[in-house]
Amino acid sequence: MMGLSDGVYFASWFLEFLVINTIFALINSIILIIMVFKFIGFLWIFLLMWLYGMSVFSLGYFFCSFMDRTRIGLIFAILVYFVMYFVSLVSTSDLVSNTLKMLASLLPPTCLQLGLNNFIYFDVIFINII
Repeated sequence: MMGLSDGVYFASWFLEFLVINTIFALINSIILIIMVFKFIGFLWIFLLMWLYGMSVFSLGYFFCSFMDRTRIGLIFAILVYFVMYFVSLVSTSDLVSNTLKMLASLLPPTCLQLGLNNFIYFDVIFINII
């Protein structure tokens, strides 16, 4: 309709989300540094938040390619995301092997949850050393 090619259209959406994701990752990182983490570096928290946002955006593009209608794609994406969230709840257990945790880390919610759990673990260990 606007005379844009598909590549330019999707690149514009990607650049828009890149800016928005960077701003939200900065805000979340600042809040986490102030409120939660005292000994974890800002760069590591920012990188985790930024990569999580980019992976969720990529997942949205992936689901978009399978659906013709936006509403059905949105409902499907939300349902799949909730399933991935429940996988992340299961993967935090000590009964799950490291191999299964690494495989489950391919899912964005699991990766975020395991990353934050590791940050909390290392922050608590550092507090106990001091």
